[in-house]
Amino acid sequence: VHAAADAAAALLRRDSAAGADAAAAEVRADVQAHFIDAPLYLNSHPMYTHGGGGILYCGDEGAARDASGLKAKNVKLIVNCQHAESDNYFEDDDFFSYHRHPMFGGPNANVAAWFAPTHEKIESALARGDSVLVHCAVSGCRAPGA
Repeated sequence: VHAAADAAAALLRRDSAAGADAAAAEVRADVQAHFIDAPLYLNSHPMYTHGGGGILYCGDEGAARDASGLKAKNVKLIVNCQHAESDNYFEDDDFFSYHRHPMFGGPNANVAAWFAPTHEKIESALARGDSVLVHCAVSGCRAPGA
């Protein structure tokens, strides 16, 4: 958690060292206040509670197939971290919206460019009070990595 907070704070650095230290402390406090200590490898589990009310869930394909469970958790945005041919199960249901986060691209892929649009969609949904499911096949590495 501290490493993530420090990395985020690096983006917030101002011109002075004092400003950078204050920004790092603020981000670290926010991360510690909102992250939920949860085990991995469950169908879906809460990872983060946003101040706007939305909850970020990380899960597997089983969670992505459970419309009633997703609706009960107010999951309105589903981030699919599987290959491009994988199913978005409820695209015809207006309750849900989908974002496909690319996870494959070969050895020369600019993967850093993939994260900004995904994070913007997640942040926007959470700030509105909507919950988000980020999923891959087994919730082992791709979904938590995104």
